[in-house]
Parts: sequence; structure tokens; C-alpha cells
Amino acid sequence: MKSVVLIVDDNVESVDNLKEGLLKLNQFEVVTAHDGQQAIDILERQRISLLVTDIKMPRVDGLELLAYMTKNHSTTPCIVMTGYGTPEMRQMINSRGVLQYIEKPFDFRKLALAIIEGLHLLDEGASMKGMTLRTFLPLVELTKKTCRVEVTSAGRGKGYFYFDQGELREAHYQSMRGDQAALEMLGWESMEIRFNALPQGRARGRITRSLMDLLVEPAVTESAPAPSVTDTGIEAVTSDFTVEPDQAPPQAGDIRTPSRPSDNEPPVLFTPVTVDRRAFEAALGGHLETIKSTKGYQAVAILNFVGEIMAADTAEPGLPLRELGTRFTDLFRVAHEAATEEGVGECREITIHGADRIILIASSGLAAKVRFYLMGIVDADGNWYYLERKLGEIAAQITAEIS
Repeated sequence: MKSVVLIVDDNVESVDNLKEGLLKLNQFEVVTAHDGQQAIDILERQRISLLVTDIKMPRVDGLELLAYMTKNHSTTPCIVMTGYGTPEMRQMINSRGVLQYIEKPFDFRKLALAIIEGLHLLDEGASMKGMTLRTFLPLVELTKKTCRVEVTSAGRGKGYFYFDQGELREAHYQSMRGDQAALEMLGWESMEIRFNALPQGRARGRITRSLMDLLVEPAVTESAPAPSVTDTGIEAVTSDFTVEPDQAPPQAGDIRTPSRPSDNEPPVLFTPVTVDRRAFEAALGGHLETIKSTKGYQAVAILNFVGEIMAADTAEPGLPLRELGTRFTDLFRVAHEAATEEGVGECREITIHGADRIILIASSGLAAKVRFYLMGIVDADGNWYYLERKLGEIAAQITAEIS
């Protein structure tokens, strides 16, 4: 059963265009609503996998809809379409939280990727945090809303934030007031949110610092150490490969590359090669977790510009990676020549949809110092659009890493 994405915006033409474009991806179903109340009606009678909403709408606006989500659908991913984004706000957004935002005007592919990534987290069974005040309250400020935000957290009770024209003026939790109450509540990660009218007199409050100053204070974390070759998942790259009988099993850090198979041998066998290829294996290992989490994942490989496999991982040992690499890098070169002849520029990515699997290839580009192809394979029902976008990003990152 396909996932269902709900898009909410009072601009009917915009919603219809988004729905038409997203349905062409053939990755999920799309339903639409034109204000927050219509969206709530849909949410109460139909299972929705992901919500995309505008903020300014009649009747029930986007913020009130998001508040409804905190109580009734707290782990459903939500994407906010807003023209109010700021660099500070980007820093508040956690990549694995349920609330994301995308700035208007936006490229259609950027929204499609945000949706695919949100659904991808659900596909991989990620434990998603509920909506946090760290991501929600900046929207109250940016939309200049006047209100009292009532926050209820299990085991902690209720607290309140008071906004006047988007400016945080007061916070109240138990005996705490002002900055102290705000900082206490900003540490809550699971809560329900409600909007009320701003009580008289609360516009003259005790908050002495800006909301963004309060938001960043508790967010102090130690930087994670850079991954080494042995903790990037590199064992997975080598351990899934078939090893010739007269070879020792691959050790962590060993480099394996295809040898020429005889008629009676499997098509992908590996023998030790030069140190130069360790860079490819280490680079692939550094991004392996992201790629392998793709729904329907079958395999990934780095190939040089003549189609030889430099490093690879596979969940399907019977896949003829050598043959696929040779055939489809040849096809890539033909596509590139055609693109060049037609004057449309350099070919950087191709996608082949087959009956049993989907094969995607991203190129490092002809200008790269170290030129290679990155090939990913998912099954026919796999999340190919997510993998397509990730392969392009990762190819650029690997180019920088090994240059």
C-alpha cells in the first residue's frame, strides 16, 4: 500500500500543480485541502503518512494545524512551506525530527526530495522525535502571531508562552517566570500545543532575551569525532563479496576488486589491489549507511571511467555487478555524447527502470580530478527517487574526499 501525502494550501492552482507533479513520481498518493479545517477533517477519517502545509490560510491556519498534529498525530512528518525562513531557523531544524520547512519560492524537486526523505525515515522504521518547541516557536515569531501558546507535557504539566506580534514577551511554568520558565520548557521534547487569545497585560512581560538567544542556549552538544576507516561500515563493503577458494577471507581495510571470471565462476570475484583503491573503499564506506537505508536497497558500487568496480556493497549476492557496471557505464557515455551533441550540457545522472530493479548512476563529472561513477540499485518498488538524489549528493562529496 502506497504512502499518502496531504498537501494543504489556500492557493488552489498551486496545490493542483504540486499534486500533478508529485503523482508523476509514482512514489505515493496525494490528497489536498485548502485550509487547516479541511485538512483536519481528512486527518480524522484517513491515514496520512506525511503532511505538507502552508502557514497563512483562512479559518484554521498552518500553525493551528501543526498544533493539532502535536496532539493527534505526533509522529507524522510535517513539512511547512513558508516565505519566512532565516539562517537562524535552519539551525533549529533537526534532520530527523517530524517538523521540517521549505522556503518559498522553492524548486519542485526540492519539495519532492523533502517529501521522499520524510517518507524514507518512516520506511526505515526510524524512531522520530515528536515536534519540539525548538522548531515550532520560531514559526510563531516569524508569522508575527499574537497569542498564548499552551504547552502540555506528560509528567510535567502545563506551561505557557505569550507572544505579541510575534515577539515573545512572557513565559510561565509553575513558579517560574520569564527567561527561566522559557528555558525549562524549551527542553521538553514531547508535548501537546494549543493556541489561546493573549490575556490582557501579558504583553508587558519578563522575557529579557530574544527567542533565538533562548533557543540556542541549551543546544550545546559535543562534536562527533570524524569517522575512521574501521567505523564507517567498511567491513560490510568487503564481507558481502564472494571470495575465490584459494584466497583468505577479506580483512577489515582490505581492498577487493573484480578479477576476470571463467565460464564456471560467479561474475563478481575479488582479489587484493593497490593502495590507490583504498580511497574509493573508504569513501564508499563513509556513506554506506545512508545508501543502505534506502527502501528496496540491493547494491551500490563505485566504478572507474571504464566501468571496473573499485568498491561495492550488495544485499543481493547474485547480482552481476561487473556486467551491470560495464553495460550501464557504456550507456552513460552514449547518453553524455547525445547530451553534448544536442547542446544540453554534460550528462551527470541516468536512471534505468526495469521490471525487477531500478539502476541509477551518478557521475563525478568530467571536470573532477578523480573521475568515477557511483551506481546504486533498488528493487522495482524501492525508493528510487530518494536514492537518485542521494547518489548525486554523495558523488559530489566523494569527489571532494578523494581529490
